[in-house]
Amino acid sequence: MADFGVFIGFGFPARGREEAATKVFSEIMQFLTGQVSQGNIEAVEPAFIQPHGGDLGGFILVRGDRAKLDQMVASEGFQRL
Repeated sequence: MADFGVFIGFGFPARGREEAATKVFSEIMQFLTGQVSQGNIEAVEPAFIQPHGGDLGGFILVRGDRAKLDQMVASEGFQRL
């Protein structure tokens, strides 16, 4: 059972950059689902937030073992994204 999590928050894309933002979101989701497949993390939960007056447009909650999450966050693939 997952005892820790990593919160990855993101804002709303700038006008004209929606396509690029979608590409980056797809890349991070592919990376994270790959981490689940490899058994490095337990779960990935993306969420989009309704406009509320703040900068947060959504987040991805990544659940897993603390040591494995630390390893993933320090990885070159994660840092690139």
